[in-house]
Amino acid sequence: MKNTLRISVLLFLVTFVMNAQGGFEITPQYGYQINSKFNFNTGEIKIPASGQFGATIGYNIGRGMTAEFSWTQQNSELEVKAVGIPANGGKWGDVSINHYQFGAVQHFGSDEDLRPFFGVSAGWSTFNPDNNNSNASDPVPYLSSTSTFTFGISGGIKYMFTNHIGLRVQSQLLLPVYGGSYYGYPYYTSYSNVVAMLNFSGGLIFAFGDRDTTTTFN
Repeated sequence: MKNTLRISVLLFLVTFVMNAQGGFEITPQYGYQINSKFNFNTGEIKIPASGQFGATIGYNIGRGMTAEFSWTQQNSELEVKAVGIPANGGKWGDVSINHYQFGAVQHFGSDEDLRPFFGVSAGWSTFNPDNNNSNASDPVPYLSSTSTFTFGISGGIKYMFTNHIGLRVQSQLLLPVYGGSYYGYPYYTSYSNVVAMLNFSGGLIFAFGDRDTTTTFN
């Protein structure tokens, strides 16, 4: 169901930009997500570094600015370290994290082919743990799936080899506002935190329509 919804959203956005006036870009991307963690009152939950993949769709709105939608997925593990939790510090289970962001990117400089950029975005993230390291004989807490509000900033460069093919390299800091709870008899706690998730990625740009070659704020 979740995969069907994800594909439907991407197909809708592709159809929209293909029928819109002006230029747009589609960029499949692959990258690396560094370690991230968040604290609660009795310990911490860590997500080890791993690869990630996704795609970005951008539509030129003029004056060197592009409106974008991006989706990225990271598949990693959960490591929980907390007072009173069995298997303290061990692998809790696998987790699939999806980020969906709407935002804007501003390009800088006077070179039509090499263009640094800075972007801001907001959207949501879904965290889907498998809890596959649970032991039925022990009171291991169960972590449930959740969605969070997320905002982000990004920066990088684009280089166009031709009018229709280019390269995008970027770093992105995503900040999910995360809250929840865990329960494992007799332990219960709730927590609220902003999680810093920094990633680096790159991918080929496929550009269609008219290119926006305006310089900064022209």
